[in-house]
Amino acid sequence: MATGVETVEQVEGERGAAWRRSLLIGVAMVAAPLTSFVAFGSTGRDDPYITFAAAEAFREHWSIANINGEPFEQSSSLLLTIVLAVFGGVLPVTTYELGWAISFIGLGVVVLLGYLLLARFLSFGLALLGSLSVAMLPPLTYWAASGAEQTWVVVSLIAIVLAVGRAPRSVALRRDSVLVFALVLVAFMIRPDAGLGALGGIALLSLAAATPRGAHLGSWRRFALLAAGSAALIGALTAVRWLMTGTPLPQSVMAKTRSEYESWD
Repeated sequence: MATGVETVEQVEGERGAAWRRSLLIGVAMVAAPLTSFVAFGSTGRDDPYITFAAAEAFREHWSIANINGEPFEQSSSLLLTIVLAVFGGVLPVTTYELGWAISFIGLGVVVLLGYLLLARFLSFGLALLGSLSVAMLPPLTYWAASGAEQTWVVVSLIAIVLAVGRAPRSVALRRDSVLVFALVLVAFMIRPDAGLGALGGIALLSLAAATPRGAHLGSWRRFALLAAGSAALIGALTAVRWLMTGTPLPQSVMAKTRSEYESWD
């Protein structure tokens, strides 16, 4: 039987270990964006500036508009546009500097959420190393130094995986289920392809769970509910966008999906 002194020492030891783990996670969260900054400095002179211009137009007109004030959504990232417009109007920094900071912060959050996901299956060291390795991937560190939304795309997708794992395994509309709906909508607002990809993934889980081999995943109706709720929110936002701009998706996305946008006179 452990004595009171041994119990206190054990608790203090556990607290010390937890503090050291938190410190290492914090160091990794700083190391990833710092590596991006040192390796690339400032990148992406094209795509991010489309969003920066859209943010300044949004701040001026307080609606979706291009640089001429016309109701065209020129940026692929509605959420980043809104965040830059709102906070860029109150912080003493340029839109570019704010976007740059947001993108670097996103890379740090990738480390944190990646660790939380991998820690479900791996030891502390392997989980932290794995999440840091993902954050250090050259394409991600490159775009982190641009001020674009790519780091937050990864954040949103990891968050969705975590939330789906927390959602009720039965068919029930609870707080964790609503969280999945919200995160899929956020991913769609960060980039439409991210939200649609997440929605498709949840729908595939529903199909897989309906098979005998996928029975361990839980009720297929649970995933169907998550997919239906997420689709309803995406559909509502798409309807609003269509009414405001005349297109169901941002112009930058439409340009890549419709042939008439590809030819210039």
